[in-house]
Amino acid sequence: MGDDTTKHNLKWNSFSDAKSHIERWHKSSTKPFKMMHNTYATFDPYADRIYINLHWTDIYQIEQRHDKGEEFPHSVVTLNSGGYRTVTTKDRINRFLPLGYRVVQRNYNWILQILETLDGESQWNNQELFYDGMQIRLPIA
Repeated sequence: MGDDTTKHNLKWNSFSDAKSHIERWHKSSTKPFKMMHNTYATFDPYADRIYINLHWTDIYQIEQRHDKGEEFPHSVVTLNSGGYRTVTTKDRINRFLPLGYRVVQRNYNWILQILETLDGESQWNNQELFYDGMQIRLPIA
């Protein structure tokens, strides 16, 4: 999360970023915490998981995993529109996605893009059609 301590700095690059943000801004981290209009965060300490809920849909989930055979834990982000492919849902998902990821719309389809640097130039690549339940594996926990 860097040095920014504002309540709405939401580009979480790991589960640790998300957890420290929730702990910094919310006194009781196990109850829903209002992030912005109709958008709440909930921390599940038993599963090491944070949910972002828009209206009644968990649109974003970040968790820490330590799979068998791996030396270090990593973070996993799960995305879900709940079937509501609206401007607001896409905006909220994009606010929480780690740096270098975004969801865009083209020809009525949502597409996940990754920012890559090739030959010194940054460009959005690796376009993948968005689907509910898609996961992004982040190398750091």
